[in-house]
Amino acid sequence: MNLSKSGVSLSQRTKFGTFNLTNPNRSSANLFGINIRGKKAANALAALVVVEAIFRTLLLALRTIPIVIRLAIYSANVLLEIVKFTFAAILYIFLGLPRELLSKNPKSRKRF
Repeated sequence: MNLSKSGVSLSQRTKFGTFNLTNPNRSSANLFGINIRGKKAANALAALVVVEAIFRTLLLALRTIPIVIRLAIYSANVLLEIVKFTFAAILYIFLGLPRELLSKNPKSRKRF
């Protein structure tokens, strides 16, 4: 925030210069050692901010890819264990339990 005789202005400093948010015509940029002021500087800074935002978004995406892969593998392992348990329970209910109930050997049956 800048305070001067002409009023208050709000500006944002970047690596390449200063972008005046309230009055873009008063922006300034330094690109490759060349000083630019006014609307040209505002346009250049806006373009650089967009490029920097895209670059940072790509970096963030690249950092999160290993986390997403680990989460997918962990979720697949949990899902596989649930499927295995459910399949074993269904097999026991439909094959093992009737066999135990219908067996003629009373020693194999548990008494409660």
